[in-house]
Amino acid sequence: MRANRITTARTDDEPLRYAPAMVLAVSNAVKVDIGLIFTFFILLPLLAQGLIAYGAAQALQEKRDNDKYLEEHYIPGSEV
Repeated sequence: MRANRITTARTDDEPLRYAPAMVLAVSNAVKVDIGLIFTFFILLPLLAQGLIAYGAAQALQEKRDNDKYLEEHYIPGSEV
């Protein structure tokens, strides 16, 4: 058997011929594709969703503050 060939039939007493990281070795183009997929389909949507949620929370707090201010500074006879 050749030394640089990965065999699927292996007994437990045989040592590993390759490090586990070598099994995941891929070309540079595949690495770039995986990076782009992660960036544009996972990372950026999560960032956008987080910013939208932060903005919504800020808007709700601003409305509560405005409502509280109007209650404290109510002038009888005026309709707001």
